Amino acid sequence: MFTCKFCFYIVRSKCPLCFFIVSLQLFWRNTLIEVILKSIRLHRDDNCVVLSQNVIKGDKLTDGNNIITISSDVLLGHKIATSLIQPGDDIYKYGVSIGKANLLIKQGDHVHLHNLKSSYLPTFTLSENKDIHDE
Repeated sequence: MFTCKFCFYIVRSKCPLCFFIVSLQLFWRNTLIEVILKSIRLHRDDNCVVLSQNVIKGDKLTDGNNIITISSDVLLGHKIATSLIQPGDDIYKYGVSIGKANLLIKQGDHVHLHNLKSSYLPTFTLSENKDIHDE
């Protein structure tokens, strides 16, 4: 286990998302084609995209025919809403629900734990099972 030097997630081997992004950036540089890919839609049913680079407030993303204006500074590997998500609505990544919105999330907003209630089982979170790990 080690920490990915790009997104700082703890991974067992190469971080698959960052490895893909770095490989893509090297490919584009080597072929001298200037294409800036700021986000990746992982599945056609997703209502968020994953950032492939850091973005700042006011940056624009294209998602198909939509132009999305970023509402705050967001780091590589984080999610951005591609449409309005009401409280209680599912948030889709990889084509499956990863949680429900607990606040109104506007197009271009950062989607993270501050506005998302995760659907993952509590056994996968360290804070809820601290006593198990303290033995």
